[in-house]
Amino acid sequence: MNVEPMDIVPAAGGDGLQVRIVDARGGELARLVVTGELDRCGAQQLRHTVADILRGPAPATLQIDASGIGFLDSSGIRCLLVCRADAHAAGIRLVLIDPAPLVAQALEITGLLEIFGLPLPAVPTVWQRGTRSGDPVQPHRAVPMQELLVQSAAIRQDARQTRERAEAMRRDDSLRRIRLGMPQAQPSS
Repeated sequence: MNVEPMDIVPAAGGDGLQVRIVDARGGELARLVVTGELDRCGAQQLRHTVADILRGPAPATLQIDASGIGFLDSSGIRCLLVCRADAHAAGIRLVLIDPAPLVAQALEITGLLEIFGLPLPAVPTVWQRGTRSGDPVQPHRAVPMQELLVQSAAIRQDARQTRERAEAMRRDDSLRRIRLGMPQAQPSS
């Protein structure tokens, strides 16, 4: 594949998306540098660029440098998945390299890091951040089904006891009102 490095015009609206082919060695590797917003409009542009590469003498590996992506939404994630599927169908390995932190986070949250050739972090980055109060967010852990059933039963029992206490308080209040000759409280809707 002998493609000259080229710039592709940004998509219409907003900052758009710029896709540049920066490396295309015959038969081995093609590398795209993607910058800007990978949203619905940008996704169409990236898909067309990948499709153009796949139509020619395709490389063994297609790398997408995602370090310049400043915005990624569900359309962008879907685009990456479709591009990967198209590449796979053509017998080409598609990988992301150097993803921007927001891209890595989105792919980690959706469980897609590995399929794009990215390593799983030792500690998930999502859990490294703190909450607004500054408390660290704890990672989820696998919980055995029996433990979930016990916790669920305890929660149901607590809820039943709370309902019973609320009903007893309403009865006590009604009796107190009757004894004092006060009007009865209207049931809340």
